[in-house]
Amino acid sequence: KPYVNVTLEGPDDGGDFGPGTLGTQTSGIQEALEYAHFNHRDLYIWGGRGGMYDGEELPANVYTLNETLRVPFSQDFVMGGGNYLLSYTKSTGDAVVIDSQMNCRYKFGLVVSGSDGAAVRIKPETSGPDDFVVTTVSTFDFSAICSPGGLGTSKGAGLVIDSTGGPILNNKIIAEETSTHRLGVYLTDGGGSGN
Repeated sequence: KPYVNVTLEGPDDGGDFGPGTLGTQTSGIQEALEYAHFNHRDLYIWGGRGGMYDGEELPANVYTLNETLRVPFSQDFVMGGGNYLLSYTKSTGDAVVIDSQMNCRYKFGLVVSGSDGAAVRIKPETSGPDDFVVTTVSTFDFSAICSPGGLGTSKGAGLVIDSTGGPILNNKIIAEETSTHRLGVYLTDGGGSGN
């Protein structure tokens, strides 16, 4: 298969992975990422509109994260997707952590976290085949990054660009919205140039 598919009711609806993935804590997305990387395949996460449509009940486009989703080191990888929602359920920790990347493209949907950590943290830590710990020349596209709560009640941050483990250079980071009441975008130090 050219793509690994995460679907709204996968694998019960024919998708490769999804909320029905045995033992998953990330609606099958962590398992799909690991499988796609190991098998050198790109990944697609299905979105869609939930609720009633023409009298038919459609599955919600929500993927629940009961633990941090960890995007492993990649080079020349594509993760496409529709407008889905990643909902982080923990009150502590980061919702999505993205490791070192080189020449990759990621399309995320809406990421929502009410925790004290980041909704999304880009933090290179792993050395790739070129022996670099870096996130570079990659595109990260988000429908929105949200750390909701009433004014003054949000504990976490939206997007954290964390270059404490390695530089983050020359990337395109798109978020149609960063909706937080504390920190929308936070850069840890000067190691995030050219983004």
